[in-house]
Amino acid sequence: MAKHFLILLISVFLLQSCSSSAENLELDQSVNEAISNYIVDQYKDVYSNSDKAFEVHKVYGSTETGNEITVYIYSLYGGFNKNSRNSVNGHSLPAVVKLKEVKGVYTITSYKEPKDGDEFNESTKLMFPKKYHTQIWDDVKNAANLQDDLQEKANQWQKS
Repeated sequence: MAKHFLILLISVFLLQSCSSSAENLELDQSVNEAISNYIVDQYKDVYSNSDKAFEVHKVYGSTETGNEITVYIYSLYGGFNKNSRNSVNGHSLPAVVKLKEVKGVYTITSYKEPKDGDEFNESTKLMFPKKYHTQIWDDVKNAANLQDDLQEKANQWQKS
């Protein structure tokens, strides 16, 4: 009986260590830069009538499973022209980003946005843990209050 209990205990320990994940990691600046750079690069051909694009985001939370980090964000993207104070194009939306780190460099392995239109709410619910849903619905109304951060990036660029 003790032998069976010991085998069960070892099995449980091994299963937990194989599927372990950390939640709400402290993300360093390089993770946030990798996310922003990826989003700007993804949309450079979609919004082509601007001189420079910027992205800022709010992190809801993150998890790590193995060597992959999943980050739940609300993103605000804007394209600016050198002589314009306001963005000339852009979007705001929630997204799920997956990254891997190799030797201190983060690479995006997956980037997913909710579907548009009538499917937005349902696809968002499927993509994000329930604990973020209320925040997301509030942030959709006001672009997660990221406008000042985006404008500050544009202002710094325009001064240079």
